[in-house]
Amino acid sequence: MTKIKDVKLSELVEDSLSWSASGDGLFSVKSCRENIGSEVGSNDVWLQGVWKGLAPPRVEAFLWQLAHQKLAVKAELIKRGVSLGEDIQFPFCKIHEETVQHLFISCIVAWKLWNKIASFWDISFVLPQDPPALLSSWGELRGNSTIWKFIPGVIFWSIWKARNAIVFEGSNLDSMFLFFTVRFRLSKWFLAKFPTVNIQEDLLIGYPSLADGFSLTLDRMNVDGAVRLGGSGGGIGGILRDSECCTLLTFSEKVDQVTPPLAELKAIKRGIEIFLASVWVSVGRLIVESNYKSVVEWIKSPALAPVFYLSLVNQILTLSNGKVHSVRWIPRASNGEADSLAKKGIG
Repeated sequence: MTKIKDVKLSELVEDSLSWSASGDGLFSVKSCRENIGSEVGSNDVWLQGVWKGLAPPRVEAFLWQLAHQKLAVKAELIKRGVSLGEDIQFPFCKIHEETVQHLFISCIVAWKLWNKIASFWDISFVLPQDPPALLSSWGELRGNSTIWKFIPGVIFWSIWKARNAIVFEGSNLDSMFLFFTVRFRLSKWFLAKFPTVNIQEDLLIGYPSLADGFSLTLDRMNVDGAVRLGGSGGGIGGILRDSECCTLLTFSEKVDQVTPPLAELKAIKRGIEIFLASVWVSVGRLIVESNYKSVVEWIKSPALAPVFYLSLVNQILTLSNGKVHSVRWIPRASNGEADSLAKKGIG
């Protein structure tokens, strides 16, 4: 209710359906959960370790159970009244009771596995006491590494699969094969998430830290142009967000006599210039989003552009070389914030 009371209406913005908690203006349960969670101070484990799109959906569901410590390990089954007789030991070591904490953290097999993977980054550490603590703190160790964030899900899932193979299929533990499986799965999940990364899979399996040398982040710049009635002046505006939909910067500027297409082209050009001059250009690439379909088509196919706009189109293409991933069209209803910034630029 507090968030609803804080909503401010503006006469400068046309009525439209839009969801401001996500970068594309469309509602999703994930964006709603993250937005509400930020208000009520929810546990960071959900934002940092579980619903991040870094693992297949079934693995994220598994991580959700693990974060609640409700996974059906032997100690938990006993709590639920399941009779296991004498069979309560963890099948890896056959010494200690199978608890969530021992299975994934403190067992010597698991402990060595975590440290072997971390050694690719020359890191050695003391593991947290339980999986939820590890999930919520893991990313802080290597904040600039994207592949590092995949590791907890990969290791937890690989240990769980190896444990189930022993319990239900009578397999034997092979620590070296488990180590290889983790690196193989890590490379597969990473490359599935970032298919444009130009790195050989076998190299990534052998040396996962090599992924840190590649640009992975896709920032998004929503831009728009606005024109006074009669074309006496106009404004351009834009908002830059990172891959987590967090606002990095905004701009709002006045432009001289322009037509609507010219204002849009100027907004796109200015948005790219601002990104190229920012600190974020060193760690990511840019997607530019505009709700002016014809202008986007001219940039994609310059031969379609009217001759009096072609010079500006070519300037945008020159700027786009290397650091701009794409310029794409989005519905006007999804571009409300950029529209407001453009109208603000008119003055």
